[in-house]
Amino acid sequence: MAHGVPVAYRTAKPEMPNVVGTFGARGAGPHLVLNGHIDVFPAGPAETWSRDPWSGAVEDGRCTAAAWST
Repeated sequence: MAHGVPVAYRTAKPEMPNVVGTFGARGAGPHLVLNGHIDVFPAGPAETWSRDPWSGAVEDGRCTAAAWST
C-alpha cells in the first residue's frame, strides 16, 4: 500500500521496477491513467552514433535522439 492505494511491482530487473497502483472509481465516467517513462539507458560509445544521441537535433523535419524519433 502506498497512500492507501494497493500497489504491485513488475520488473525484469530488481533495480528498475515498475510500480502499478490500481484502485476503483466511484460511479461511471472517464478513467485517468498516469504513465511515467523513466527508463533511460546509457547510449554507449559515441563513435557508434551518427549524431549526438541526446541532442534532439532536427534534420529533414524529423527530431531524432536515443530511443525516439518523430
